Amino acid sequence: GKTRGSAEGLIAELGIQSPGVFLQGLAIYCPKGTVQHEVLLDDEVARSVVKMTEDDHTLVAYSHSTILTRQTNELTDILAACKEPAPVNVHDAGIVPEAGIPEEGVSLMHAIGAVPIHKMLVLDEPKRVSKLRNRLADHLGDSATLVQAMDNMLEILPPGSSKGNGLGRVLEALEIAWDEVVAIGDAENDIEMLQRAGTGVAM
Repeated sequence: GKTRGSAEGLIAELGIQSPGVFLQGLAIYCPKGTVQHEVLLDDEVARSVVKMTEDDHTLVAYSHSTILTRQTNELTDILAACKEPAPVNVHDAGIVPEAGIPEEGVSLMHAIGAVPIHKMLVLDEPKRVSKLRNRLADHLGDSATLVQAMDNMLEILPPGSSKGNGLGRVLEALEIAWDEVVAIGDAENDIEMLQRAGTGVAM
């Protein structure tokens, strides 16, 4: 479910020459890093998520290998520890005009429509994340898919998105059958992929 940026070193080291599936199946890249296929979060869904979360939780937005946030803190540092690119303050990312809004007034709202957003992720204490998941599920309904890889993170994806769907698209292009696939996973966001693979290994 991570960015391609988190895997670039490994791709080069292993000399991988096949397409890669990233961001929970939302982005497929060719070996040289060109986007072959992508799915974006609807702008209105993204705005709803910002309204419901940004003031009370730590929220980040993924745009290819860039991770945007209103402000970095100890929770956004967790992503860097997971080998992800360091999150960037929306103000510092150059999305807001220099003569425009001061840094303290910048929100992820300013990124919506300005850059492609594939998914959003909330970081907080597990109990708060659990309560927020219920609220978002009620509010967003079938306009988004909610998944968790860790109990202190909640991801908001375009509806119907999954690693399984992304991998399925690559397999079709390569003419590889699902029963020839070995998939390995350890969290909720891996379930569909594990179920569809000929050999699914849950860790």
